[in-house]
Amino acid sequence: MKKALLAIILMAGIVSAQVSYFTPEKPIANDTITITYDPYAPHSRFSINDEVYALITIIAGDGKSYHEHHNMTRGKSVFTHKYKVENNISYLSIYFITLSNNSFQLPALEIIIYTPDGIPCRNAMYPMMSSENYLDYFRKEISNYPDNFLIYRKKWFYDKHEKPDEFESILTREMEILKKNPSNSIGKLYSLAYGYNLLGDFDNAFSIISEMMRIEYPEYKRTLEALNSIYYKISTEEKNEEVENKLKKIANQIANTKEVKFTSSSLSSLYNLLSDSAKITHCKRWIETDQYAPEPYYSLAYLYNQLSINPNEAESLTRSYIDKLLKGHLRFTGDVSGKRTTRYLPVAYRLLAEISLKLGKHADALMAVKASQQLGLLRVEKAYDLEGEIWFELKDYKSARDAWLEAWKEGDLSAKENILACYRKMWNSDAKFEEYFKKITASEKSISDKKSEEKNKQEPAPPFEITTLEGKKYSSESLKGKVVVLNFWGMGCGPCRAEFPQLNNLVDEYKSKDVVFLGLTFDEDKNLLEKFFKKFTFNFEIAPNAGKIFTDYDVLALPVSFVIDKKGNILKRFGGAEPDIDKKIKIFIDRVL
Repeated sequence: MKKALLAIILMAGIVSAQVSYFTPEKPIANDTITITYDPYAPHSRFSINDEVYALITIIAGDGKSYHEHHNMTRGKSVFTHKYKVENNISYLSIYFITLSNNSFQLPALEIIIYTPDGIPCRNAMYPMMSSENYLDYFRKEISNYPDNFLIYRKKWFYDKHEKPDEFESILTREMEILKKNPSNSIGKLYSLAYGYNLLGDFDNAFSIISEMMRIEYPEYKRTLEALNSIYYKISTEEKNEEVENKLKKIANQIANTKEVKFTSSSLSSLYNLLSDSAKITHCKRWIETDQYAPEPYYSLAYLYNQLSINPNEAESLTRSYIDKLLKGHLRFTGDVSGKRTTRYLPVAYRLLAEISLKLGKHADALMAVKASQQLGLLRVEKAYDLEGEIWFELKDYKSARDAWLEAWKEGDLSAKENILACYRKMWNSDAKFEEYFKKITASEKSISDKKSEEKNKQEPAPPFEITTLEGKKYSSESLKGKVVVLNFWGMGCGPCRAEFPQLNNLVDEYKSKDVVFLGLTFDEDKNLLEKFFKKFTFNFEIAPNAGKIFTDYDVLALPVSFVIDKKGNILKRFGGAEPDIDKKIKIFIDRVL
């Protein structure tokens, strides 16, 4: 659909029924492109009275990507923006959003930039590649630019999934082609580093990365991407402490380089390898160099809070973070749909509450934690636990007990000890506590459930349709009337495999009940899955090729589990491999079964 729309735009130019379009039809360097959004088109998401922004992803001739946002000019019937094409630009992808709501316009408007001879510019094919068309686009790019070795990196990514049996021989053969070429371009080095990483040859990968660092100083964009690929491999496939130590050394070296130019996602998972001082340096530099990005404010405040230092600055940073989220600034730095902003706000208020409590600002802490609870469609981890701490410090033990009761019902099994502490304060005894605890936990619906019903705040689960390895077909609609547990996982994910035994316990316990357990993976090849299950046991019904559902559910890291009630609403989201995940999921299943 996306590529078909692009073809229509390129061949036909402006079509009045389109929501968005551009002129000229085949822009070249130094042209000014007029980008138009028509709020009166049949499928428009916005009205002429909205403030519409164009979020533009730019692919340069060297394959590197950059992001810009522009407030579009409102005319009598359309919004427009004039965009000057710089000499090194190859491709533009544009989403249209407003900051007043979480909607955005699909599909993205894609613009290929051409040479004066009518050929797509270097690396214009790179962002167009997908599992369905990657070989065609690879051939086109190599035909036009035989020395564009960067394109091999993208090809190998798809080869690995589409041609698993042939992949190693393809990779080895094509790496030899690159190595024999005398060019020392960053694209060639980046692809070779990625290739060696795929082969598990970390010594050669690091040798090439050293050369990349010398060439790229002080930007390090491709260097950091190569390092992140290695970190992902050793994190999800087989842990390698020697490689991790090398990554840690290089990441800290880069982060502590004063001249280094960071982008919003440059460090990515390598951030976890930084020393505390390097993290602080990184976040401060990010704040100085990016006026819109909210992320470094939260990261720095969170770190200060963890280290119990600079509490007043941590409070100020958290308030700035919340302010930027409320203004929609995260939409400019990657959250196109606005879903993450919705999820991050209650987490931010919970951090503010924790910092305020440490500062002895109980009123501020209570307001912040209540905001966290009210805004969290999917209840924020430890929000009720923190409320209990606040009331307990204020010596209001009944309110503390009620909050910790909610925490227990939200899956916080440690809350029982806190309820016991309140019981002791109220009754000066432990006598009959177990009887008391059984009574209050077996009572009618929790406070949070009642409030949720009153405010109709349930979040509908995004619709899905899947086919399992056994050929069974399920859809979110057909599963209404049953409790559904979705687990998002991947074959290369170590933490995913670690929680299989606990999740299998749930399948055994509820096999005769109206509960369906579905394991969704982005892995695409059925043969690989069958080989995988000769080594590992996962009793969920497995649905491969579920990449689109990962996007719909905003799953960015694995594993993630969702509990969905009989009406199709999300009850709880669990992120990361959690201890006692089966017991926590069980609480929510039993609540609605």
